[in-house]
Amino acid sequence: MEFNFNNKTVFISGGTKGIGKKITEYFLDLGANVVTFGRSEVDNNTVLNTNFTFYKLDLSVKSSVNKIISKIDSLDKIDICINCAGINIVNDFIDSSIDEFEKVFTINFTRHYEILQIIAKKMSIENYGYILNIGSIWSKFTRKGRVNYSISKSALDSLTRSLALELSQFNILVNTLSPGFTETELTFNTNSKKDIDQICESIPLGRMAKTNEIAEFAIFLCSDFNKYINGQNIIIDGGYTSI
Repeated sequence: MEFNFNNKTVFISGGTKGIGKKITEYFLDLGANVVTFGRSEVDNNTVLNTNFTFYKLDLSVKSSVNKIISKIDSLDKIDICINCAGINIVNDFIDSSIDEFEKVFTINFTRHYEILQIIAKKMSIENYGYILNIGSIWSKFTRKGRVNYSISKSALDSLTRSLALELSQFNILVNTLSPGFTETELTFNTNSKKDIDQICESIPLGRMAKTNEIAEFAIFLCSDFNKYINGQNIIIDGGYTSI
């Protein structure tokens, strides 16, 4: 099995950190033209790649969203869309503010909804496309302090199922890929060292996932080798949710 994304245009939200960054690197190595945005700068080696286009944007700012939608609209086509951008504000429900909820839900769901409306229209014209939403195991399970995050990821997965139903007629496959605990900045920022050690002990494989282990499956789901997986929420968690 050899992946080739030459002449494919890939749009990735949140392609500058963690899983999104690794997915971006894979697609560039496999010949794709990649358009991404994020709040963080990208390294010079990536910037110098002529197949790479980056916009520094903040999804919490409406004007930024309008800007990226305008950029998407100007592209001739988009073959693959991967939504990775997301945040997590850890807080118990009774202590959470509406501002916290709205920020998490806006970035993790609403902005992807807005962007996908434009992208789905482009894909339907071409009668071809792959949409992959990067979800979380917390869309199916939950954990103390993650109520807002869980709600937003559950909504994103619900969007996946609805779009899979509506867009299949245009040969567009839509799926959710839900990682468990993964070695990303977000994971380390929202868990203490003690939490990390306890988490690893509770995972049957005894460790967190590497970002490349998530990215490699994302590549498969968005390749022409995937012709029939559609409307699914696929969990990659080392067996954590099976115990």
